[in-house]
Amino acid sequence: ANYERAALEGRFLDGGRDSPVTGQELCPGEHLANSELRAAIEGYVALRHGAEMQWRDLEVNMKQYVTQMGKKMKEKDDHVKDLEKQVQDLAAGGGSRSARSKASPAASPSPGHHLPGPMAPLGLPSGRPML
Repeated sequence: ANYERAALEGRFLDGGRDSPVTGQELCPGEHLANSELRAAIEGYVALRHGAEMQWRDLEVNMKQYVTQMGKKMKEKDDHVKDLEKQVQDLAAGGGSRSARSKASPAASPSPGHHLPGPMAPLGLPSGRPML
């Protein structure tokens, strides 16, 4: 409870040791002046404001990071799709010389090279020679 200083001191001088509001015993050394209470509240408000600002900054940084990672993932997905198309074109014999030169070394086997077993899921029989 919050009391006027003069009223509280008067109550103690008269021998009263209980709160007029709650009836609980009051100990003279356990009370803060209103200025101390105000300073404690202001400190709390400042700390809370700082924490809220840090949280907002964290949210902004995380949104930026997620956006950047999404762009990178899309670029990688597009690159993988391009490589898959090049492999399919080469396997179908429809790949032009320029498509073969752009393909990665794994997608451009040497003449007479047979595709390994893991290539079978792309619709290519394992062991089929590349043209």
